Amino acid sequence: MSALHTAAAIARVRSEEGALPADQRLFEDPLARHFAGDDADTTAIMALQPFFRAHVRLRTRFIDDAVSDALARGSRHLVLLGAGFDCRALRLEALTQSMAAVFEVDHAEQLQKKSAILASAGVLIPESVFPVPADFSRADLEQDLPVRLEGAGFDREKPTLFVGEGLIGYLDLAAVERLARLTAALAAAGSRLILTYHRIGWHPDMVNRALAAGGWTPEPAPSYSELHRRHFGTDAPEHAADYLLTCAIKTT
Repeated sequence: MSALHTAAAIARVRSEEGALPADQRLFEDPLARHFAGDDADTTAIMALQPFFRAHVRLRTRFIDDAVSDALARGSRHLVLLGAGFDCRALRLEALTQSMAAVFEVDHAEQLQKKSAILASAGVLIPESVFPVPADFSRADLEQDLPVRLEGAGFDREKPTLFVGEGLIGYLDLAAVERLARLTAALAAAGSRLILTYHRIGWHPDMVNRALAAGGWTPEPAPSYSELHRRHFGTDAPEHAADYLLTCAIKTT
C-alpha cells in the first residue's frame, strides 16, 4: 500500500475527531474530511493495528502541543518532513498569529495531490506555506533538499521545529542517518526534531544513535501509554507499546 493510502487513513481518523463531543476532542481538524479515504486499502490500513486510531489522535495532539511550545520558545520555522495530508499550517492559529513559515516536504506527487484537493475544496493556501518536493530515499538528499528549502525561504539562523510524523517507517537506516545529518546541519541552536514510528521497523535506541551521530541530542519523550493516561485517563492497551515517539534538540 502506498503512502497516499496511509495518509488517507490518518486523515480519516482526524476527520472523525470533529464528530466527538467538544470536551472529548484532542484537536480540531475541519479540513481532514477532504482527504479521508474510504476505499478498501485505506480501511485495511486502519485495521492492521488495534491501537491505530488512538495513536493517531495522541500523536496529533502531541505534535500540535510541540508546535505551540516551539513558537513560544521563539521558533518561526516549521518543517514537516513527509507532510502527507497534514493541515497544521491551515488549522493552527498560533502558526498564523506568529507569522511562522511552514515548509511541507514530500514527494512531488503527494504535494500535487494535496494541493489539488485543497483547491477543489476552495481552500486558499497562505503565503507562509511552502511546498518543497523531495525524495527522502535519494542518496543526494543532503545536497538537494537544503537548496530547495533555502530557495523557498528557509533561514538556517532561525530555530526550527522539524517533524517527521510516520516518515521513517518508509526509510532504511542509511536514509535515516542522512536525514539526521541533513536536519542537524540546517538547524540553528535550540531547534528541535520529532519523529514518530512503529516498533516493527525501528527500535528507539537505533533512532537515537542515528540522531546523535548526525548532530542531535536526544531528549526524553513520553510513551503512548503516558499520553493515553494524560488525555484519556485510563491505562493504554498493550498495543500502545508498539508505537514510539523520539524527540531531539540541537544544542549548538
